Amino acid sequence: VSLDAYISVRGVRYSVPGHLAQQRVSVRQTLDGEIEIRDLAGHPVAHHRLATDGERFVTVAEHHACLWDQVRVQTRDLGYYTEVL
Repeated sequence: VSLDAYISVRGVRYSVPGHLAQQRVSVRQTLDGEIEIRDLAGHPVAHHRLATDGERFVTVAEHHACLWDQVRVQTRDLGYYTEVL
């Protein structure tokens, strides 16, 4: 799983729960057009329908919630920018 919690299957990136970033998972494509993703213990962690033509990312927002919690954004009073000019 990449740092941004995606796996790549045939050039399409599918989301995986963020706590699995940089870990190994198993991926299986089913006969009915789905991707099943399991952790190494064999527990299902995600599944997606295969992407349609032109799709490059298939994302479940909840998969990345823990990653967004780690993002810190600095806030400033807008007066800061007038002082810089």
